[in-house]
Amino acid sequence: MATLHVDVLWASGEPIVSLCIEPSVTVQELKEQLQEPSGTPAECMRLLLEGSADELTDGCNFAATDVFPSHAVLQLVRLPLPQARVVQEAEQGTLSAVAVRYFRHCGSLTPYFKSLL
Repeated sequence: MATLHVDVLWASGEPIVSLCIEPSVTVQELKEQLQEPSGTPAECMRLLLEGSADELTDGCNFAATDVFPSHAVLQLVRLPLPQARVVQEAEQGTLSAVAVRYFRHCGSLTPYFKSLL
C-alpha cells in the first residue's frame, strides 16, 4: 500500500501540518510526530477523522482500517493536561467512578482530593 497523505488541523480548522505516513504507522506514533509542530504532548491529543465525532484509537494503524483514503484530513483536539490524565486513567480503569463524575462536573479533582483529607 502506498503512503498516506494526512493534513492535520486544529478543531478550529487552522492547519497544523501536512505529512506523508506509512499505513503501518499507529495513531499513537502519529501523535508523537505531531508533538513538535502542534506544541501539544501526545497524551493531550485526541485525533478525529474530519466530519466524524469518533476518536481514532491509539493502537490502531492506518492499514487496519478501510476508512482512510490515500488522503485524509484529521482534526486535533487538545485537552488540558490534567483532563487528559483523568481521561486516560478513566479509560484504564484506574480512577474511581466517583472521581470521574466529580471531575466531569467541576473540571478539577483538587476539591475532590481535599475532601478526602
